[in-house]
Amino acid sequence: MDSAVYHRIHPLTILVEAVRFFGKFAYVIVIILITRSTKSGSGDFLEIGLAALGGLSILAAVLRYYFTVYSLDSQKMVLKTGLIYRQTRTIPLDRIQNVELSRGILHQMLDLADLKIETAGGTQAEAHLSALSVAEAQRLKDFLQRARPVDARAEGMAPFRTIYAASMKDLLIMGATENRIFLILAALSAPILFAQQMGREDLLESMGKSAVEGARGLGENLPYIAVYAAIAVVIFGWIASIVSTIIKYNGFVLRSIDDQFERKYGMLTTVESIVPLPRIQTLCIEAPFIRRLLGYCTIHAGLAGSMQVQNQQATTATSILCMLVRRKDASGYVRRVFPHLNLDDVQWQPVSRVAIRRGAFGLALPLLLMLTAWTIYSGDPRWWLVALPIVVLSAWYGLARYRSMGYATTEDCFLTRSGILYHKIHIAPHGKLQWLAVDQNPIQRRYRIADVNVGTAAVIGIQLGRPSVSDVELDKAVALQDYLSARAEAAGMWMPDGV
Repeated sequence: MDSAVYHRIHPLTILVEAVRFFGKFAYVIVIILITRSTKSGSGDFLEIGLAALGGLSILAAVLRYYFTVYSLDSQKMVLKTGLIYRQTRTIPLDRIQNVELSRGILHQMLDLADLKIETAGGTQAEAHLSALSVAEAQRLKDFLQRARPVDARAEGMAPFRTIYAASMKDLLIMGATENRIFLILAALSAPILFAQQMGREDLLESMGKSAVEGARGLGENLPYIAVYAAIAVVIFGWIASIVSTIIKYNGFVLRSIDDQFERKYGMLTTVESIVPLPRIQTLCIEAPFIRRLLGYCTIHAGLAGSMQVQNQQATTATSILCMLVRRKDASGYVRRVFPHLNLDDVQWQPVSRVAIRRGAFGLALPLLLMLTAWTIYSGDPRWWLVALPIVVLSAWYGLARYRSMGYATTEDCFLTRSGILYHKIHIAPHGKLQWLAVDQNPIQRRYRIADVNVGTAAVIGIQLGRPSVSDVELDKAVALQDYLSARAEAAGMWMPDGV
């Protein structure tokens, strides 16, 4: 018989969940309101629809409150949810990878917090308690991570030590060197798609006769307008990137206590999460081109879990350990995670020089094909003059790609590096390796080269990727695979749950 004491989440969860439910249907509500204001005779139906939507939101919130309970003891956490589909989930405390406490604007107004708990094997947060009082959420977070109580820290018992704090200058540089232009372009394309759906005749009619006549006069200036519009989009995207970075990561602080890190950041939505040091699978030091020119980089941690990917956007935000550090200082921060690794002493091994040829041809071939098609289409042979710059650019790219690639092994870690415009260094301890692969495509088989790919339990964004190195001479790739396999086996971590 279950003798555990179960607790409910906060009663104000009903209000929080109702607001969230409405948020999911915000676009539908806006469309209904617009339709209501432009059409007559449908008021009753629309009002009934909005009332039904509001009723569903409140009902869902009430059900979530009454049918979500949890219990906690020294070994496990038990979470029960659902009315029709009832689920009882048991989470062993020693399997918890990360605990994240977050507070949006509504949570801050109501003195509430969300608590997310993840393990290594889930495809989503194993437990999501929304919402709890701030005091209860903090108590659970400290207990689940085996941290000392907050009041003990206040008395001076092993307080948190600040390792890194992002300044406003760091946030400005971070936002200014991010590449979010494609998100802006996607947003700006929505009105164009909407206009296409309307149809040309309806669009012209809606514009009015005077607007159409004015539009016809733009034909001569259309190229200039396109250039100015492109510049405006770039500037707008750049400013939006800076503003969003400041809002999202304001006050970013990384602190340590015993064998774990704590991160805090956020202006409108505050996030507080614990990162156990022993459970960090990999590190990635990434530097977009402009950030690298300025001498900065960002350090990410790959954890065995799921919330890393779900919460990541272009900047893989939730995996960040240090937002912006000088490249010459990166080694010191890496040693806080892997004490025996000194990046300054790493001896990088080059890949095969065939990589130069592959990189050059990989860029030149599609560009020359497009140039050929355009020259034939335009009927102007002068376009062939562009071929020489393409060849020169491709040769430079092949050489730069080769120089950016490499790999290294130390007593404890395997390291890879790659990227020209987006440079990355991956670090994976031998004891965290889950699998190794030597891969070849047909061209690589022809030149007897191969890619060496390494898998860990870390879940990290596509943009950062995993430790891998391309175009290694085949015999060296096989030898590297054997060496890393032996090192991983010696570490005793060749197990599915070896985290």
